[in-house]
Amino acid sequence: MRALNENAAVKVTKKRLEILEGAFIAFMSKNNRLPCPDTDFASIDGSGNPTTSGTCPVEVGLIPFYDLGLQRNIAMDGWENFFTYRV
Repeated sequence: MRALNENAAVKVTKKRLEILEGAFIAFMSKNNRLPCPDTDFASIDGSGNPTTSGTCPVEVGLIPFYDLGLQRNIAMDGWENFFTYRV
């Protein structure tokens, strides 16, 4: 039974990574830059916080799912851990 659960989690993770890849490509095509990572670990709202010049104040954080136009669960692996992201 555990092997089935692990297999399902791996499949979910792979599918979500494919969705994320497409969303990052679309964001970059539209904005000519990658989105900033979400660094507000207390609320995890899915928004990066670029500076007024458009640069990211930090390089590492969580997937900015809101900025990518995605639902929160897409930013999580099959075990319900948030993906980390480095610009």
